[in-house]
Amino acid sequence: EIESLNTEVSETISQNSVLKNQLSAVSYEKVGLELLVESANSNLSTAQDVAMSKTAEISNLKSSNQSLVTERDGAYTRVNELLSDIHDAKKAASSLKSLEEKVSQLNGERQRNAEKLK
Repeated sequence: EIESLNTEVSETISQNSVLKNQLSAVSYEKVGLELLVESANSNLSTAQDVAMSKTAEISNLKSSNQSLVTERDGAYTRVNELLSDIHDAKKAASSLKSLEEKVSQLNGERQRNAEKLK
């Protein structure tokens, strides 16, 4: 019976040793996993910082684009005003030319009438 107990103690010690080795391996795995989680959290934090930075950059670009659109629309308005002014100037030049021709014609008639009166 003592021999049986000795065998049982020996088996228990052997199992205990195996369990200690398994526990040690699990502890190493736990440390490795904790490092992976820490690294993943750091990467996530960095990604969040980059995302916030890019979001701010996008917001600034949208604002800049809106300013450029407003500036472009103002330029189109000014171009249209200038085209209208050019059109009005052409009409005025045409009217002026017509008036100059009429004045020249009337001066010619006046001169002829003046000569007739002499």
